[in-house]
Amino acid sequence: MEPDLSSRHRPSGQSDPRLLGDGKTQKALASGLEGLQLDPKDSYANQDAADAYEHLGRFDEAKAILDRATAQNMGGVVQSISRYELAFLRGDEAGMQSAMDATKGDSLEPIMFLLKGNSQCAAGKIANARQTFAQGASLAQKFGMKEMSSVLQLLDATCDVETGNEASARQKASAAFATSNLRDTRVTAAYVLARAGDASRSQKLIEQAAKESPTDTIVNAVWLPIARAANQINANQAAQAVASL
Repeated sequence: MEPDLSSRHRPSGQSDPRLLGDGKTQKALASGLEGLQLDPKDSYANQDAADAYEHLGRFDEAKAILDRATAQNMGGVVQSISRYELAFLRGDEAGMQSAMDATKGDSLEPIMFLLKGNSQCAAGKIANARQTFAQGASLAQKFGMKEMSSVLQLLDATCDVETGNEASARQKASAAFATSNLRDTRVTAAYVLARAGDASRSQKLIEQAAKESPTDTIVNAVWLPIARAANQINANQAAQAVASL
């Protein structure tokens, strides 16, 4: 069963403040704070205000919002995602572990391993990241979350390829692709395989994704051009790579 992330889902037309530019994030913050004035127990308003504060680098205020929501028994384990992100940005190792511990045994736990693995890779702790991604993928399988397991494998592969471990990246991307045949899995695998020097398989996945999703802006304007450019760079076609981007 996939984890219940409903408290992080905004009503129709309402965007996650962390995905907006600073100007729009300020508006999202104002909206969240206004919502809190109207109803201090509004879970959307609490989450939006905390996320907006986090995006703006106002970490103490973000933590205060989350602490107050916890005191009012709102958010549950889903708040652990925000708490982990905030602790990571603050360099708070104890806070990160506390957020992990809060989801133990919950179907949200594999997502926490995803966050932990990403943070370890970003910090250059590659061996630790590999172990974390593997643990998360195994746990996702136990929860019946096949797609999440594939996501964790692909993130592991991405970490490997970004740090020069191309053979390992190819192996992990292939394993993820064998587990899940979703479009997003194929698109990510196309990028990883391109970076890892497997141009043939990468190009096949690129062509398949382009054919299946001709109107998807993110796929066609972001991910596929990046994968194509990686293949072209490996083929010493710098000018073509620039043009692809």
